[in-house]
Amino acid sequence: MHGRAGKELLELVRGTFKILLVLATPISCGLPFVADDIVPLLYGDSFVEAVPVLVLLGLSLPFAFGNLFLFNVLAGIREHQRMMYVSMVGTGLGIALFWLGIEYGGVKGASVAYLLTVILLASLYFVVCWQRLGFPLRRWDLARIGACNLIMVTVLWAIGNMGMAVVISVGAVVYVVAVFSLRLIAWNEMRAVFRPRRSGES
Repeated sequence: MHGRAGKELLELVRGTFKILLVLATPISCGLPFVADDIVPLLYGDSFVEAVPVLVLLGLSLPFAFGNLFLFNVLAGIREHQRMMYVSMVGTGLGIALFWLGIEYGGVKGASVAYLLTVILLASLYFVVCWQRLGFPLRRWDLARIGACNLIMVTVLWAIGNMGMAVVISVGAVVYVVAVFSLRLIAWNEMRAVFRPRRSGES
């Protein structure tokens, strides 16, 4: 895809992908601070060994979001052949990873295998999208997302174990303030991504 249409699509992809990561990454980074409270609250103390599994699944969230998003982007520009190859490679390696994970690590090993599989698939789709459209993220945006999460994690580490409600509230406030302070997202970007387009609107 070339010309003006290709540039507009790339900008839409970059804006949407950025918002997805802004929403997903703080969950992944913040979950380790409250996982010890969430699992007993939901399932009881007898399931406390599932805490590492929850943390691993949380870490996979941005990659799972990216996987689904980039899959749909590539489907929209009719890159079906490359998608098929990526899916075949990812599925094959994923099956091998799950076998090894379950064989040697049980449930935790399966969680690690899932995390590695979604990272692999998201990375492959990212490369294909990069080759076809251009780099799907502005590098400066990626750096600012990392900075916002680093600020949040630093604050959560500093306040220690003050209870799940306090940790979630403080983490959310700090992250939102960091996002808007670093001008990572503007309100007009949110409206542009989530506002439904009318028929015939260019």
